[in-house]
Amino acid sequence: KICNALPFWTHLWGFTGVGKTLCLMAAASIWGNPSTDANFLTNFKATTTSAEFRADMLNSLPILLDDTAQIARKNANDFSNLIYMLCSGQGKSRGNVNLNLSKQKNWTLSIVSTGEQPITNSDTQGGAMNRVIEIRTGNGEIFANGAYEADLLKNNYGHAGRVFINAILEIGASVIKEDYEIICKRIKEKMPKGLAKQ
Repeated sequence: KICNALPFWTHLWGFTGVGKTLCLMAAASIWGNPSTDANFLTNFKATTTSAEFRADMLNSLPILLDDTAQIARKNANDFSNLIYMLCSGQGKSRGNVNLNLSKQKNWTLSIVSTGEQPITNSDTQGGAMNRVIEIRTGNGEIFANGAYEADLLKNNYGHAGRVFINAILEIGASVIKEDYEIICKRIKEKMPKGLAKQ
């Protein structure tokens, strides 16, 4: 929000059993309880409307979605609508029973997901593809001892988030925004000319 940046999506994909869900748990542990029954880490079975309400509630905290396989067949592997909706930073305009507009839902967060396949493909709309960073895992296990790491995360969480927020407060919003603009400018300078215009 400080940088006026739109939400973006990061998708970790690769073979089953390498530790993708554990990576998601590690990301969740920055802010809250990473246990799957604690509801901070969720799955793709939720409707688009519930994803919108969740994004509004989390506001600036990340949405963490595990395992695209749960709805890949139903969506014909096309996640464009969900990507567009969550990365737009705002929900639908809705009326209420009093014939007034309800308060529109808004958020400035990132979305992190896992799956066995990429979340974009040749049929994905260009605008949706531009909002997604996809990372493919290797063939080997990411963690040496997954059970130990999972137990460690479930018993130690929420600390890094506090450190992060305190660092932001100490640095200050104006400095962060200035640094962000400098970094963006450097990236554009190093990009091929056609990509830098996008």
